[in-house]
Parts: sequence; structure tokens; C-alpha cells
Amino acid sequence: MHDSALDAVAIVTADRPHLLDRCLTALCTQCHVYGHSPRVLVVDGSRRAAADTRSVTERARGRLRPQYVGRAEAAAVRTVLSRHGVRREVLHALLTPGSIGCGRNLALVLTVGQKVLMLDDDIVLDPCTLTTRLRASGLRFKGDCRYWTFFATRTQALAAAEPSPVDVLSSHGAYLGRAISDVAPEDSTRRDMDTHRRAHRSDVERGRRLRVSLTGLAGDSGRYCSHQALFRPRISEGPGGRTPHARTLPLTSREVCCIADAPTVSLNADCMMYCTGLANDGFLPPFVPLGRGEDAVFGAVLALCDPAAAFMHLPFGVRHDSERPSGFGSEAMASARQSRLAEVMAVLIRPGVPARGTVAADRLREIAERLMSAAAVAPMAFVNCLSEAILRIRARQIALAEEAMGSGAQARLWRSALSEYRTTLKSHSAQAGFCLPLEFRQSPTIEAGFRHLQSFVGQFGSACASWPDVLKAAENHSRALRPGTAAG
Repeated sequence: MHDSALDAVAIVTADRPHLLDRCLTALCTQCHVYGHSPRVLVVDGSRRAAADTRSVTERARGRLRPQYVGRAEAAAVRTVLSRHGVRREVLHALLTPGSIGCGRNLALVLTVGQKVLMLDDDIVLDPCTLTTRLRASGLRFKGDCRYWTFFATRTQALAAAEPSPVDVLSSHGAYLGRAISDVAPEDSTRRDMDTHRRAHRSDVERGRRLRVSLTGLAGDSGRYCSHQALFRPRISEGPGGRTPHARTLPLTSREVCCIADAPTVSLNADCMMYCTGLANDGFLPPFVPLGRGEDAVFGAVLALCDPAAAFMHLPFGVRHDSERPSGFGSEAMASARQSRLAEVMAVLIRPGVPARGTVAADRLREIAERLMSAAAVAPMAFVNCLSEAILRIRARQIALAEEAMGSGAQARLWRSALSEYRTTLKSHSAQAGFCLPLEFRQSPTIEAGFRHLQSFVGQFGSACASWPDVLKAAENHSRALRPGTAAG
């Protein structure tokens, strides 16, 4: 029988001890009810509340015995790895707490060789499942196996899904690392997307394995752009989604129930890591150590490094009760107003261009070469190529959205929203700094910001080239990396 136990749970947090306390409490309940005792890591990037975060972690030790990984512990980890041949500048770039990407990288290093569930601190492991009503009223997007139902408030979204006694840890562990052909009979595990069904035989022959398991959610969708739904062609729209109020919600509210109705294998590498299982006993790439959207870049790089990787969507959700407001407010149409680092990195890694290496580490080094080559061109050429690529992507998204528009009241509303988006994009993209990611807007000038960006791209490329060495050293010296022993 396949071992369904997860080895570890890693919670990535920063300056939110009250949310961490709630997350740990729910995790403790899950472990108590279902008899689990995983290794628990709290990876802390706090700049202001490190002492309180450590205190919350220590109070939970009687229940879960979580290990706290703050700045001192991370420094000790870097010291151990540097003693075994990994360059210090690489370790500093990837494993210094602060950004969510660095927190995730530390979690990968400290759980190398294990199956791990990665949690954000504002997630509550209070499982819920899709109801018939939600399925009937939800939107389906092409290439997405989940049903999306939008709500005006957090309270409505959290109350909409059906509470369910799901063993979250075992549900993830039951699939991670397994071959697609072995996960379940055809009638109980759906394989998403027509392309996947056609490729099933070759998938089995190539040994596709489930590297990532993804959970649905109720609450904050984590959407960056309010108008993202415009660029995801709809498959179906239930009758409950046709009221005038409901038609506007996909463009105005973050609040959703977004859950698959069956265990579903997908080749879509789009990841959101709020509650995600990772088969860390095989090669996984690093996360971008700056900004948000690092999980989407991770998924794209994983698909390039491991062409046999598959992704499992589990048929339940967890509560995502964040501190963000339900509405987008002044942040509406963010992608029409600005760029961010995650999409720049997605452009530069060229996800549509497969790497030629025969093993994952070599493929990552090829991707690293792409990044370092981009960092080596003349600054004006770098800016021009990047700007053209980002604007080309925006134009392509708009064109595809126009093609997908149907007829009826919903289509008229969305066509109007698309027109507004296009007007906003035209206005903002004419500004010199539109394609400078928001993470680099603090530079004295736009030119300085682009130079800083180009330097960062080169440094991350160099770090990616050394990442296989980081993982090898971590695997060989995993005992020495345990928090509390790494300094020894």
C-alpha cells in the first residue's frame, strides 16, 4: 500500500503572529483528530514581530513541537551549507528570511527528501467541499478543473462551502510522488483537459508523476488583478451566476469558493502555494526571492525542469481568511496599471521553450543561462526587449478575450469591462516606467530601477545555476541542518 503520511509541514510567515497562532491551532486539531505527528517548521521572515512569532511557535510545542526558523537559524543553515562548497552569495540570495520566496526556499532545503505540505500563515485547515449549489452557480475556466463561485463578502464565501471531515495531510500524501497510472481507477480520478486525455498513453510511458498536490479554497482568492477572469475563457456558467449582481463579482471581489469536484490530474503548472503538497524527494527548483507571484514562476520552472511532472487538484478546500479587503478598490485592474517581477521572470525563462538537458538539474542550469544572458545585454536592449514582450502578452490576452466573448448579458458586461481595461492599459503603458516591476519602483530613477532589475535577474540566474549544489549539500547534511543543531 502506498504510504500516505506526510513527513513535514512548513508554515511560511512574517510579522503576523496572530495569524500564525490560528494556523497552528487548526493544524494541531487536524493532527490530533487523524493521529498525525509530522515534523513542523515555522519559517519566519519577520522584521518587526520576530520575538512574538517565536513565542507563538514555542507555545505550540506542547501540541506539535514546531521548530522555529528565524534569521539566526537561517544564518546557521547557510553556514553549514557554505562549509560544504556552496557559494555564500548564492546562499545569501536564496536563503535569507524576509521575502516569501526565501521562506519557501528555506522550507525546501530543510525538508529535502521528504513529502511536505507548505502552508501560508493565513490559512486555516478547516476543510470544506463543493456543494451541488456551488457547482450549479459556478464558472468553469478552460484549463482549470475547479468551479469558481464569487461572493461579495468574506463571510459569504466562508459560509458557502460544506464543512467536511477531510484528513488534509493524508489526502495530500496519498498522491504525492506517485505515477499517474497508479493513483486511482479511471472512474474515480478525473484527468483534466482534452489534451491530457489524448496524451494519457504517452504520459504513462514517460512516467509522469505527481509532484504537486493543490487544495481548493474558500475566502480570499489571492487574485492579483481584478480583471484576471476576462483572460480565462469560460467553459460553463451556471444559472445562479446570471443575476445582475453576480455578473459583476468576478471583476470586483476577491472572495470565492474555488474547489474541484473530484481528484483531478492536470498538466497546468499554474500554482498557488497557500496550501500545497510537494514531493520534495525529487528535484524542485528554487522560488524567486523577491516579490509575490513566486509560486506561479515556480510552477513554470518546475514544468520546464521536469517534463514528467503532473499536478493533482484535491476535491476539497481550506479557509483562506486573510487581512485583505474583499474589494479591490484602488488596486482594480492592477495588470493594466503596472508590471511585477513575477511576470518579468516568466517572460525571461521562456516557458514555451523546453530545455534540452536530460536531467532536471541540467535543465535548470539552461534556464539559468537564459536569465544570465538577459542580464548581460546592453541596458537599453534589455529594457526594449522586456517592454515589447510584456506588451505583446497583454495584447494577446485582450485578443483572446475578445475571441472568447459570447452573447447575452454576461458577455455585454464583460465586453464593457474589457474595453475599460484596454483604455486603462493604453494610458498606463504609454508611461516610461510601466514595464518596470513594482518591486523596483523605489529606485531614484526609472533607469536606475531597470539597472537594478537587470542585476537582480543575473544574480538569480547565477543562484539557479548553483541550486542543484545547494540541494545536494542539504541532502548530504540534513541532520546538521535541523534547527537547533545547524550551528554546531
